[in-house]
Amino acid sequence: MNEMKISYIFKAWPDTELLRDCSKEELSLLVLLYTQGAQDEQTLAEALSLRAARVSGALRFLVEEGLAEMAENGVVAEPSLHPSDDLFEARGGAAVAATIRDHALAALLEECAALLKKPVLERWEIEQITALYEQYGLGEEFIVSLFADMRSRSACSVKALVNRAIGLHKQGIDSHEALMRYFENREEKGEFERSVRRIFGSYGRSLSDAEREMFTRWTEEFGFGEEMIKLAYSRAVIRSGASGKVPYEYINSVLEGWFNEGIRTPEAADAADAAYKAKHAGEKNGAEDAAPRRTRQKAPQYGSFDTMDAFQRALERSYGAESEDKNK
Repeated sequence: MNEMKISYIFKAWPDTELLRDCSKEELSLLVLLYTQGAQDEQTLAEALSLRAARVSGALRFLVEEGLAEMAENGVVAEPSLHPSDDLFEARGGAAVAATIRDHALAALLEECAALLKKPVLERWEIEQITALYEQYGLGEEFIVSLFADMRSRSACSVKALVNRAIGLHKQGIDSHEALMRYFENREEKGEFERSVRRIFGSYGRSLSDAEREMFTRWTEEFGFGEEMIKLAYSRAVIRSGASGKVPYEYINSVLEGWFNEGIRTPEAADAADAAYKAKHAGEKNGAEDAAPRRTRQKAPQYGSFDTMDAFQRALERSYGAESEDKNK
């Protein structure tokens, strides 16, 4: 039996909105697929010196967004990233029509066709949307909302819709309410990354994995917003001095210290700084007061005196001492 070879093929460039969501690895893979043609995961990982797991995740994103296609032995595969022989049942025209009538999917299919700007969906598109509804239990609101979101972010197809819907379903996002929360969280994270770029001036490049981990910790674990991160950043800039290189580890240590001390606002941070400086100044003054003071030896002072009188007294002392010796 011939071993199946999976490769990936360039399909489209991301639009401006989607470009902001692409990581450095994802864009590098897309450029490589565009310039080198179909490539398998291992070749892509070796070409970019990346771990296989990171390449796999990046390729999944590209396929889900309709930027790349997966091929099996050179033939473009069906849309699912989770291949299965029974993913979608083979259905005849009568069965499809009966399903639409039974589950009132006519309105759903019409909305999907409108989103694609097509007068009517093709048969395979009807089958796959129906399967999402029937086999995966995804409701009409879920499918339409997801498709509308994907269409607003980039050009996509029913294949891309199926990929994304199944991927979300596997993550436990299988209701309209869960999908709305997913959108909200994504928007919050997107807004946070935009604010981070404003603070750190990281425009024109993707955030590194380490930066994303730090920012996530600052916001989700510590609960800090843009204002506090900006304050910590300004202190790191002052600390970096003329080098111009901002020590991100220092920013992390400042925020971690504030979190441990219960400091949550810039006012509280300023008050803590003032208290620290006052305490430090007090300790310094106390140390100076406690230290023994060295008294300066007073130099002998000579007042005005009669030189001859002093000379006479010296002679008397000298000769007087000699006379006493002789008398002994």
